Amino acid sequence: MKFKFFILISLFFSLLTQATVSINDSHSKLNFYPESNEINANSENILTIEVIMDKGWHTYWINPGDSGDPATFEWELPEGFQITGPIWPSPDKIPFPPLMTYGFDDRVILPFILEAPKIIPKKFEIGLKANWLVCKEICIPQSGSGKIKFPYQNVSSLSNDQLKEIKTRTVQKIDLKNFKVISNKNLQTFTLSFDFPANVYESYFFPYEYGFINYAELQNLSKINGSYNLEITKPADGNDLNLLSGVLSIKTQDGAFSYEIKSDSKALVQESNINEISFFTALLFALIGGLILNLMPCVFPVLSLKIFNFIEKSDSPKEVKAHGLIFASGAILTFLLICSVILLFKYFGIQVGWGFQLQSPIFLSLLIFLFIFLSGFFISSLNLNVAFTGNAVSSSSGYSSSFFTGFLAVIVATPCTAPFMGSALGLALLQPSYQTYPIFLSLALGFCFPYLVLSFNPRLISFLPKPGPWMENLKQFMAFPMGLTAIWLFWILSAQLNRFDLSLVLVGSLVTIFIVWLSNLKKSELRVLNKVKTLLVIISVISLAFFVPLSTSSEESSKVVVINDTNDFEFQNPTFVNFTADWCITCKVNEARVLKSSKVLEYLDSNEIDYIIYDWTERNENISAVLESYGRSGVPLYLLFKGNGTDAIILPEILTETMVLNALRNL
Repeated sequence: MKFKFFILISLFFSLLTQATVSINDSHSKLNFYPESNEINANSENILTIEVIMDKGWHTYWINPGDSGDPATFEWELPEGFQITGPIWPSPDKIPFPPLMTYGFDDRVILPFILEAPKIIPKKFEIGLKANWLVCKEICIPQSGSGKIKFPYQNVSSLSNDQLKEIKTRTVQKIDLKNFKVISNKNLQTFTLSFDFPANVYESYFFPYEYGFINYAELQNLSKINGSYNLEITKPADGNDLNLLSGVLSIKTQDGAFSYEIKSDSKALVQESNINEISFFTALLFALIGGLILNLMPCVFPVLSLKIFNFIEKSDSPKEVKAHGLIFASGAILTFLLICSVILLFKYFGIQVGWGFQLQSPIFLSLLIFLFIFLSGFFISSLNLNVAFTGNAVSSSSGYSSSFFTGFLAVIVATPCTAPFMGSALGLALLQPSYQTYPIFLSLALGFCFPYLVLSFNPRLISFLPKPGPWMENLKQFMAFPMGLTAIWLFWILSAQLNRFDLSLVLVGSLVTIFIVWLSNLKKSELRVLNKVKTLLVIISVISLAFFVPLSTSSEESSKVVVINDTNDFEFQNPTFVNFTADWCITCKVNEARVLKSSKVLEYLDSNEIDYIIYDWTERNENISAVLESYGRSGVPLYLLFKGNGTDAIILPEILTETMVLNALRNL
C-alpha cells in the first residue's frame, strides 16, 4: 500500500472532517467522514466510518473471537477509484464466560484509504452499504446505505475525544526489541517473547485469523531474565505459527501500546529447548523448584504451622524426627497421587499438566473455600493444635495431624508454581511414566527437604525463637496471604462461570466463614448447646456441596433439528423453539450452560418434545418477520409450543436450567 503508516497517523491528527451523512438503525448510528470537501486526481485520501452505539452495547473486531460477526462494507466507486480497508484499530476483550469475544464498546472509528485515478470527473458520488452487529443481552444486526456527492460541503474537524480514541487504538508496526515466537511442539501452547522499556503489567495477543488460539484460555504474562513472555494456548487441532498475525496489546503505567504482528514481521520462530533438558537436569530442576515452592505465599502459611510444631516439641528430638518423617510421607504421597492422576488423563488422550486442576470450576471452588477457611483459622484465636490442621484430626500423638499437614501443604501448593518447575515438569509429562514418577518424586523431596533437615538436626531448632506470643501474632498475619490467594482463585473462576454460579460460590464462601466462627465459639457449660454447635458445623460443611458449580454440558439430543427458514411455522406436537445465531454471545452461553445440559436434553427426549433451532447467522427475512411478530428485533428468542395451534410461551433471554425444566414440565 503506497500510503505510508506515518502519513496516516499525521493525517489523523490533522483537521479531518465530519460528514453530515449518517445511517441510523435501532441501537446504533454510522457516520461517514471524508478527508476533505474534494478529492484530487492521483491522490490518496482517508474515508472514515464511525459507528456510535447506545450505551452498554458493543460491536465486533475483524476476528470476533468465540462468537460475533465483524462489520462488512460494500462501496460504490466511480471508474478508476480503488479503496482498501478498513484499518482495524486495537480491540478490547469482551468476556462472556465461558466464552471470550473481541470488539468495541460504545464507539469505533474505522478508516479506509481511497486512491483516486489520474483523471477524475468534476462531480461524482461514492456510495456505501454497511452491515454491522450490535449486542448487549441480545444481538441485533444493523444495516443501511448512503451516498456522498463530491465536491462535498459542510466540513468540520474531529472532536478531541475522537482524536484521543484514534491515538489510543492506533496499531503500530512491529518494532519490539528481541521479539520472537517460541513454539512448544509437544505442548498445547506457544510463547511470544519481547523486551519492553517500561514495566508491563498486562499483555494480550488478538489474532487476525479465526481459530488460531483458544480464546477462553488465559494468556499468562511472565518476566524472565529481563524479557516478557506471553504464553498462549493453541486450539485443539493445532496451528501453523508461520501464519502468525494479529495485534499484541501491551499495557503499562504510561499508557497502552498496540503492535501489529504479521508472518512477514521477521519474527523468529524457534522451537522450545525443553527437549534439550536431560533427564538428570530435570531431576535437579524439580528438586530446586520444590525447595522454592515452600516460599510461595499460598504454601508458606501452612508450612509455618509445621515449624511451630517443631518448636513446641523441641524438647523431644525423637518426636520431632517422627513428625518430620510423617509430614514428608504425606507430602510425597500426595505429589505421587497428582502424578498418577495426570498420567491417567494422559493415558486416555487428555493432555494436562501441573495446575490442570485450576481448569475445573469444582476444584477451584473447593480451593477457594479451603483458603477462606485457612484465612479464618489463622486470624482466629483458636489454639495452633486445634482446627483443620491440628489435633482435631489427629490421635493423641498428633502423627495423623502431621500426615494431614503434608497432604494439605501440597494441595494448597497446586495453584502455585516456582522457577525451574516448568521445564522439569514439562519434560516429565513428555516422557514415559517410569521417568515421570522420579521427576515428581524429586519435586516432592525438594519440597520436604527443609523440614527433614530440621527434624533430623534438633540443634538447628535451637536457633529459632523460643515459643511465645510471637507465634500467635505471626499465625494471624499469615491469614492475609491466604485471603489474597482466595481472591486470586476467584478471579480465575470468574472467567469460567456465569454470574449465577459465581454468586453461589460467594454464598459458599460466606458459609465457610460461618464454619470458622462456629469453630471459634467457646464451649458452653450446657452440653445441649455444644451438641447444637457441632450439628451446625456438620450441616454447614455438607451444605457447601450445594454451592459448588457442576459442569452440565453434554452431547446434543438426536431430536435437535437445525433449519434456516420459517416457511412452516406451525407445530402439532410439543415443541421448544430456539432462535439463535453464531454471532450471538448470549445465545452461545445459554446453549453451552443450559440447552445442551444432560438434564434438559434427556427431558426433551424422554417426553417426546421436539427441539427446533432457527439459525439466523445469515440474514433471512422470514425469520426476521417471526421475530418481529413476537416483539423482538434480534436474538435470542425462546418459544414453547404445546401443539395443536396454541399460542407460544416466551422465555426470557437469559436462561437457567431450572427455569427451562419448569417450563417444559408445564407443557
